[in-house]
Amino acid sequence: MSRLHKRNEELIFVPEEGQRNPLCSNRGSSRCPSLGENLFSQETIEAVIELGEVLKPIRKRMLAEGYTIVDGKLKKLDVIKF
Repeated sequence: MSRLHKRNEELIFVPEEGQRNPLCSNRGSSRCPSLGENLFSQETIEAVIELGEVLKPIRKRMLAEGYTIVDGKLKKLDVIKF
């Protein structure tokens, strides 16, 4: 039986993200963004942040007026939350 090779680089794993050490190979896993690959472009990330900034005041107003969204449907709250 041949000996296992050693990795050229040390990979960092984040167990909280459900990562497992990869099997012996010459390539690292690209399953998780914490391993160095970005899933989204900077432009996409900035657009999502901007969308969140637009939606926050809308949600605050809905709650102030006694409405919320449950399972994709608008619902009147029994008690108004601020």
